[in-house]
Amino acid sequence: PILNLRTFHGGLRPTKTGGGAQTRSLRFTAADGYEFVFRSVRKVFSVLPEQYKGTVVWYVVRDEGSASHPLGAIAAAPMQAAAGVLHPTPVVAMMPDDPVLGEFRKEFAGMLGELEERPDVPKNAPGFAGASKIIDSDTLLGRINTDPRTEVDARALLTAREMDLLIGDNDRHPDQWKWARIGKKDEAPWEPIAVDRDKAFVSYEGLVLSIARFVQPSLITFESEYPNPTHLFANAGEFDRRMLGSLDKTVWDSVATSLMQRITDPVIDSAIGALPPEYASISRGIVATLKARRNGLAGAADRYY
Repeated sequence: PILNLRTFHGGLRPTKTGGGAQTRSLRFTAADGYEFVFRSVRKVFSVLPEQYKGTVVWYVVRDEGSASHPLGAIAAAPMQAAAGVLHPTPVVAMMPDDPVLGEFRKEFAGMLGELEERPDVPKNAPGFAGASKIIDSDTLLGRINTDPRTEVDARALLTAREMDLLIGDNDRHPDQWKWARIGKKDEAPWEPIAVDRDKAFVSYEGLVLSIARFVQPSLITFESEYPNPTHLFANAGEFDRRMLGSLDKTVWDSVATSLMQRITDPVIDSAIGALPPEYASISRGIVATLKARRNGLAGAADRYY
C-alpha cells in the first residue's frame, strides 16, 4: 500500500532522519500527537568507504545483506503478541512522492519500508501500551546505578529474550529496548519494549561467512538446531548478566515452558502467513524451522542460563 501522509492518523509531518549503519529512517509526528518512524527495507551498508563502490568487495558485502529477512519484523510481531512481549507493530508501505516530505523528499520518495508507532507518551493522548512514562536503556541503567528503588520486570525481559532466541534475532543490544512504566506509581517496575526487529530470522550463509564464523561466531545461521546462545547474543551478554541475574533457574524453566505453550503451530502459521504472498516460497521453510526451534526452546534457554 501507498502511505497517505495527509490522512494517516490525521496527517503526518516529517521531523528528522535517523538510522544506523544499514537502515535509513524518517520520523513523523501525527496530528493526533503520536510519533511514527518509517524504516527502509533496503539496507544502505554505509560501513564501506565510497571508494569500494563497484568493486568485488562492494558486491560481496551487498550480497551478504541477504542474510537478513527483508520483512522479518512483520512476522515477528504476532508471535511477540502471543508471548505477551510489548512491541510496536509495523506495516509495510511505500513512501509517496509527496511535497509533504519537504527536504526529505529526494531521499525517501518511492522508498519501500516499514511504518510503526514510536513508543512514547504524547502530551494529549494515551501512552504506548498504556504507559505513563517511557525511557531508553541508558536512562534506565543510570537510574539503577543511582536509585535503589528502581526496579525492572526481569521476568518480562527474560520472556522477550527467549523470544529473541526463538526467532534468531542477533541484534538485541541495549539500544534495541525502550522501558515503560505502566500506571502512575513511581515504584512500578519498568517493562521492556522490544523495538527494531531487523534481524529476525537472520541467517549468515555461504562459503565466505562460514569461514568468517571461525573468528566472528555471532554470524549465526537460522536453522532447526540452535547456535550457541552466547554467539547469538554477543552484543547483549553484559546487559543480560546485569538485568537477568536475579532470576533463578526455576524462572528460566517456567518462562521457556510458557512460551512453548503460547507459540503454538497456528500462531506460527498465522505470523508467517502475514507476510506478502511473494514470500511464500521461502516461508514454508521458516515455518518448519520455527516449529522445531519452539520444540527445543527449553534446551536452548537452559544453555544460555
